[in-house]
Amino acid sequence: MKILGFILSLVYLFAFHAGHTAEYTYSMEDKHINLNFSIDKDEFLMFNLDNNCNTKAMIAFCASRYLLSKSMLMVNGNEVKFELDNSFVQEEHLVVNLRSVDTIGSVDNIEIYNHCFFEVYPNYRNRIILDLEAYQRSYVLTQGKESIFLP
Repeated sequence: MKILGFILSLVYLFAFHAGHTAEYTYSMEDKHINLNFSIDKDEFLMFNLDNNCNTKAMIAFCASRYLLSKSMLMVNGNEVKFELDNSFVQEEHLVVNLRSVDTIGSVDNIEIYNHCFFEVYPNYRNRIILDLEAYQRSYVLTQGKESIFLP
């Protein structure tokens, strides 16, 4: 009976776990766009997304490489290129900060494409938080709704 209770507890925990969501915060500072990415560290390690990257030894590098291959921000019709700024672990979450390579003038429209983690978990949610001039909102992207266009 105790085993059944334990198994049901695990099923409940995984079925209703608040995880399976990553956060992406886009903000402007000194005419550069910053991307702050946050995900549960153990979840990211469990996904084992790139066999060519030693995730345990170089987690920030592997995470940024994956993000840049699976997501894109366009401002005024131009793709924003990012580079790794820094990373750290806070309360069991991996936080990766990227910064735009080039400066950005005014923000007149935004397009975001994000296909992260759907190949390993189709019900994954990517929470996008915008803090870019007039664009102050958050969105949740899911498989089938992987992009945003804001004029």
